[in-house]
Amino acid sequence: MFTHPPTPSMVVIKTVIQILEQHPAGITEYQLIQELRKQELEVFVKADLQEPLSLFQTHFLLFHLLYQLRDQLHAQQLATLEIHTLSIRLTPWREGAEGLCVQDKLREYYLDVSQLESTDREAVEELLSFSQLRLTQQDSAQEALIALGFAATPSTPCAQQIQTRYRQLVSQHHPDRGGCTVQVQALNSAYETLKKQGYLRQS
Repeated sequence: MFTHPPTPSMVVIKTVIQILEQHPAGITEYQLIQELRKQELEVFVKADLQEPLSLFQTHFLLFHLLYQLRDQLHAQQLATLEIHTLSIRLTPWREGAEGLCVQDKLREYYLDVSQLESTDREAVEELLSFSQLRLTQQDSAQEALIALGFAATPSTPCAQQIQTRYRQLVSQHHPDRGGCTVQVQALNSAYETLKKQGYLRQS
């Protein structure tokens, strides 16, 4: 696909900002990639998200771009950009924000071009085995979190929070309490999705 991440043009940056402004509550990485594909940005249109190496390269390129954008917005004190695979969100600039004052290992990784150049297909397969880059599954995980009432949560809930919310909702919607069997089944399905994708592992 490419051996070096291209410098993002103003068109790409403006497009990303416009998409994020249209999703004030945040957007998942997978959704953002799909929106960029709709805008016919070549590198994203050509990406094959079913092919591991292409998937990794697309993921790296997007996060490389996002961290560059975050640095620019921070330097100009225009906005804060939250970056997470499940929630990429623009928030208003606030004085005293942590921003770049705190060492950010992920920022260091994604701004280091050598990480992209040195990651071959075998290394990508190993990463995928740990479910770190399953973009096609992240969308279903986001839907599962929404089903459990975490739509407005900017950060990913921990295993205990998910388990507690799940039990509360199942109890609330149980047919014996006048609830709906279909709703309970939907809650069970959401819980199983998060369990399969590792969200219920205790840290």
